[in-house]
Amino acid sequence: MRILQTTVTAIALWLSSNAVLAQHAALEEVIVTATKRAESLQDIPVTVNALSANTIQEAGINDIVDVAALVPALTVSTNINPFASALRIRGFGTSQNDPSLEASVAFIVDGVYMGRSGLGMSDLTDIERIEVLQGPQGTLYGKNSNAGVVSVITKSPNREETEGYVEASLGDYSLQKYEGSVTGPISDSVAYLLSGSWHEYDGWLESDTGDDLNAAKDWNIRSKLLWQPTEELTAQLTASHVDRNTSCCGADATQTAAVTDQLIAQGLPVPKNDAFDYKNNVDVDSNFDLHSDAANIKLDYEFDTATLTSLSSWNKYDYKSSTDADRSDLSILAVVDDKYTGELWTQELRLTSDLDGPLQYMLGSFYAWEQLTRGGSGDAGVIVGEDMIAVGGAQTGL
Repeated sequence: MRILQTTVTAIALWLSSNAVLAQHAALEEVIVTATKRAESLQDIPVTVNALSANTIQEAGINDIVDVAALVPALTVSTNINPFASALRIRGFGTSQNDPSLEASVAFIVDGVYMGRSGLGMSDLTDIERIEVLQGPQGTLYGKNSNAGVVSVITKSPNREETEGYVEASLGDYSLQKYEGSVTGPISDSVAYLLSGSWHEYDGWLESDTGDDLNAAKDWNIRSKLLWQPTEELTAQLTASHVDRNTSCCGADATQTAAVTDQLIAQGLPVPKNDAFDYKNNVDVDSNFDLHSDAANIKLDYEFDTATLTSLSSWNKYDYKSSTDADRSDLSILAVVDDKYTGELWTQELRLTSDLDGPLQYMLGSFYAWEQLTRGGSGDAGVIVGEDMIAVGGAQTGL
């Protein structure tokens, strides 16, 4: 009898523990908008990696480079400046180091296509969710999504109560980062959101010939105004400004004998030629200066069985960059004050069904107008220096 009681007790404890484990192991339903309609991540026929606000906060994600650390299929590489960055999904992507090159991975913010991937490389602030779609997405996102899509969804204004937060971070190299957000209702039908960040740190790549490289002084601000005059109609206006001033993208390097011999001949300091000592001497300081303004308005009207959406956007930016392409104290090849400007207007109309049953539909149209310019009067651009012939001749043996 005692053995039977022990067995019954053990079975009861096993069933109880498994019930608790099953309760904790139950997956929380993740709602995404990868297919331009709110659906469960498990129900859509698209390979999507979704990062929630909690994941972004706990992982300390600051920019798209940090996102790549959590999404194995996504890689981000930057060489000359942030606008020459390449987003690659499953190894496919395009580096946009020239205005004529179009992206293969579309970068989307709140449903708005960013004409240049570099526009999305700044600090991520007040993010609700990040979705990385793998594979061709041209049907819903257009021609520049052959390799996939990175979609960033920021938080919407809170119509119920006023809330906000302030966050400060300090670190090595005089790192200072301040981030904050406030949102709440203005009236029964109007709500607002205001968020921004300031990010500054000193350069970590030491130089004996000028300022240390890879320093930054960036800030951005975003405001949203939500208006819902009726249960059917919702309008949201978003405006943002991004200002970046960095000494990106200095790189450690090893030099050939032709370069070191010329440095000795000119009496210039010769580096240790250690690619991992975080030291590099250059004769042209790296610099990247970006100013970007953007605005969009989204209108949603809900019918009984469908939702009509209009998304109008405008983005204008200008930036200039300088870098020492030969990574040395010699005057071989450099880019000085290479200027770019861009402006993009887009208009999207979409009718999305909300029917009972498995049959659903989506009808839409998209228009984009973009103007890109490189250079201008008085610009230096790419410079071939006086040491090119000496170093080139020694390198080739001529």
